[in-house]
Amino acid sequence: MRADQVRRAVQLVLRGSSVALVGPRLSGRSTALGLIGEELRARGESVLHVVPQRGAPELEPLRLAVPRRVRAPIDSGPLTFAGVHGLVEEYLLEGGHVVLVDDADQLDGPSRAVLALARRRTGRPAVVTLPPRAASGAGRWVAAALQPVVDVVLGPLSVPEVQELAESRLGGPVSDAAAIRAHDASGGSPGVALAVLDGAVTHGGLRQVEGTWVGDDMWSPDLDGFFAASLSGLRRSERDAVEVLALAGAVPSPVAGVLVAPRLLDRIEALGLLRLLDVGGEHLVVVTPPGLADVLGRAPTTARRRALAEAAAQRVVQRRGPAGEEVEPVLARLRARLDHAPGSAAVTGPSSAGDVGRVVAERHRLDLAVAHGTWRTRRGVTEAVELIRLQLSGTGDPGVVDRVLRETDAEPAADSFAYVELCYLRARWRIARGAGHLAAAAELEAAAADHVRYRESLLSLAVALRAEFGVVPGDYERELAPRTSGTGWDAATARVALATCRVLSGAAQGAERALGPDGCRWPDLLHAGAELVRGLASYGQGRFDDVLAVGRSLVDRAADRGDHAAFVGGCYLAALVRTARLDVDRARRDLLPVQSAGLRAGAMVLCPDRAVAVLLAASSTSPRDDDRRVRLTPGEGGNAAGDALPFGSDIWLAASLHARDDPVGAARRLDEAVASLLDRGQRLAAETMLIHRSLLHHDDDRAAEVEEVARRTGGRLYPTLLAARRAMTDGDPRALMIAAGRLEEADAVEEAARCYLSAAGMFRLAGRHGDAAQARAAARTLQGADAADAAAGATQVLSERELEIARLVADGAANGDIASRLVLSRRTVESHVRNIKRKTGARDRAGVAALARD
Repeated sequence: MRADQVRRAVQLVLRGSSVALVGPRLSGRSTALGLIGEELRARGESVLHVVPQRGAPELEPLRLAVPRRVRAPIDSGPLTFAGVHGLVEEYLLEGGHVVLVDDADQLDGPSRAVLALARRRTGRPAVVTLPPRAASGAGRWVAAALQPVVDVVLGPLSVPEVQELAESRLGGPVSDAAAIRAHDASGGSPGVALAVLDGAVTHGGLRQVEGTWVGDDMWSPDLDGFFAASLSGLRRSERDAVEVLALAGAVPSPVAGVLVAPRLLDRIEALGLLRLLDVGGEHLVVVTPPGLADVLGRAPTTARRRALAEAAAQRVVQRRGPAGEEVEPVLARLRARLDHAPGSAAVTGPSSAGDVGRVVAERHRLDLAVAHGTWRTRRGVTEAVELIRLQLSGTGDPGVVDRVLRETDAEPAADSFAYVELCYLRARWRIARGAGHLAAAAELEAAAADHVRYRESLLSLAVALRAEFGVVPGDYERELAPRTSGTGWDAATARVALATCRVLSGAAQGAERALGPDGCRWPDLLHAGAELVRGLASYGQGRFDDVLAVGRSLVDRAADRGDHAAFVGGCYLAALVRTARLDVDRARRDLLPVQSAGLRAGAMVLCPDRAVAVLLAASSTSPRDDDRRVRLTPGEGGNAAGDALPFGSDIWLAASLHARDDPVGAARRLDEAVASLLDRGQRLAAETMLIHRSLLHHDDDRAAEVEEVARRTGGRLYPTLLAARRAMTDGDPRALMIAAGRLEEADAVEEAARCYLSAAGMFRLAGRHGDAAQARAAARTLQGADAADAAAGATQVLSERELEIARLVADGAANGDIASRLVLSRRTVESHVRNIKRKTGARDRAGVAALARD
C-alpha cells in the first residue's frame, strides 16, 4: 500500500529535497511516514522521528525525539530554546539524520523555529505530514523553512490497494466483492477501510469460506460510533455544516456555497471531510468518506437535525436566483428529508433494498454527470454507450440521448463489442421514442454489415427484440442455437437471446440450459439481462426461493458495481415472488425503492420497467391504502419496455381497479389478454395471468386447464391457492383449513391467515363454535394477537365496498335499492353479494345480514 508514494518520497529525500505528505485524516499519512523511515534506514540513513502532541509543552516533542543518552545534559534543567536548538543541530550534524515530523501542523512555534534553523545550518532534508489545505501557519512554515519542498499527495486507495490492505489485515485472500464493498464504504481511505473490515469481522459480515474472506454485508454498528468519534473534535458549526451537506447529497459547488458559508466549506475541506469532483467542467461537493455521509444521512431525526434541514432549505429558497436551476434538486432532497424523515429505529447499513436504492441512486446521479463530461471530452463509442446506458437507467433526457446518437461516429468501433452495445441501445431508444419494434430490429440487422466483428451478436439481439416487443419468432431455435457454440461474445449473446426466447415462450428449463453457469464474466449489456432470465426461468418452474436468490444477487451487484438496471431487475424478481404468495404489501415494499430512487432498466435485455410500474400501481389500489396510494401511469419513464413479462401488461392495472366492483368483468378482460399473449407465443406471461385470473374469479369451465398450468409452473403454491379458492366457492371450511395449512408451509402467510379467518366465519355460521375458535387461533398465530383479535370476524376478508353492501343487506335493502344508493349497477351489486357469500361461507342473504350485524 502506498508503495509508489513511498518510493517517490525516498528518492526525493536522497536528492536532498524535503517532502510534505499531504492527505486527509485516516488517509494513512502516519503509516506512509513510517514506511519512508524504514526504507531510509534500509538505505543506511539515520532518522529523527518527531511526533507532536496537542497540549504538550513547547519544545517537548523535539526533546523526546532525541535518544535519552544524547538529551541527558538538558533533562535535568528547564527547556530552553538555545539548549534544545544546540542539541538538535549537533545531533543532526553528527548523524546525518533525516527529520520526520508527523502532523507538522500541530508542532509548536519554537520547535518549528529549531527545525528551520537546523535545516539552514545542516542542509538535512525533512519529511512531514500535513492535512489538505493545512492551517495557513503550518503551510507557510513548511514551505518557507524546509525548502525546497515537494508535495506528495496521498489520494484515495484503489480497489486493488484496499484488497491488499484487507489481505494484510486479515492474513488471507479477500474476495473481490468484499474488497469493493470496503472500498465503497471507505471511499478508499485506509483508516476507514480498516474500521470497516474490523467491524465486519466482529459482527459476522466478513467470514472465511474455503480459505477466502467473503462478505455479504460489510456494515456494522461499530461504524456509527467510529464516524461519531471522527467528528468529535469538530466545532459545532463545522459538524452542522457536514451534516447539512450529507443531508443534501452531492451538490454543485455554487449550491454548496448557499447551503454552507464559504469559510466553513474551506475549513471542513481542510479537515478532509469534503471532496470536490470535477465533472465535465462542473464541480460537485460531496461528503467523504461515503460511509460518513451514509451514517449522517441515516441518523435518527432530532429537533436539531430538522432545524438544520429547514434552515438549509430556507437559504436555498432565498438564493434560488443566484444559484440558478441547480438548486431545485437539492431543495427537493432537503424537503424530502423534512417530509419523510427517517425514524428513530437503528439501521445497520445499506442492506435492505431501500438503503441500496438510495446508494445506487446517488451513484447514478454522479455517474451520469461524470459520463456526460467524459463524452463531451472524447465523444467515442465507449463513452457514448456509458452515457446512454445511464440515461436509460433513470428518467433519461431525450435531448441528451438524441444528441449523443447524432454526434457519435460508430464506424471506428465496428470491431469492438461497444459497437454492438451502441446499436442495441439505439434500437431500444427508437422504440421508446415511438418507432415500431420491427423497424428497430431491422435497423439492428442493417448494422450487422460483413465488416462488423460481432455481427452475429447484432442479429441475435434483433431476434430477442422481436420476441420481447412483438411475437416470439417460430424459428428462433433454428437461428440462434447454432450460434451458441464457442466461447466468444457472439456465442454469449446468442445464448442470452436464445434463453430470452425460451423463457418467454414457456420453455423455462431450456432457458436455464442455454444460459449455463458462466454469465458472470459477460459484458454489462448481457449480464443483468441474463440473470433476470435466469430468475424468470426459476419462476416458470415454481422454484420461488431460487427466484429470490437471483433477485438478491442482482441487488448485491447493484450495491457492488453501481449496476442500476440490476437493481431494478432484482427488485422486480422479489416482487414477483411476493405477488405469487399474495403478499401484496411486501411486493409493494420491494418495488417502492425503485420508484423512490427514480431508477429504470431501459439498457437491459428484456427490460422489466413496465412490469415494475404495473405491479406497483396494481398493488397500491387497495381501499385500505387510499391515503398512501401510488399513482402511476404504467410504462411511464420513456424507456423501451414491452408487455411480454409477467405483469407487464397494462391490463393488470385495469383488472385490479375493477376487481372489487366487477370481478367477472375483470376476469373476462384478463381472458382476452391471455389469448392475445398466447397468440404471440409469450406463454410465461400468459400462464401467469391465467393463474392469477383464476385466483381473482374461480371458473369451473377453466378449472382443469388452470390446474394443469398450476402444477407445472407453481410448485406447491399455485395448486394450493386454487384449492383454497375452490373451498371458498364450495363453502367447505374443512378443506379451507387444510389449504391454509399448506399455504402456511409455503410461506404464503397473509393468504393463509385470510383462509383461516374465512374458515372461522364458515364454522361460526354452521354453529361449530369450537372449530371457529380453532381457526381464529391459527390466524392469531400468523398475524399476531392484536391483529387477529381486531380481525376475528369473517368480515375481515371483505373489502370496504363489500362491508358497506353487507350492512345495507342487514338493513333490509334489496339489490335495486342498494344499487341506487351507491350509484352502482344492479349487476355489480349482485356480483358483490355473491363474493360476500363466497368469502364468508354465508348461504343466503340472512347469513350475510348476520355477519354484518355481528
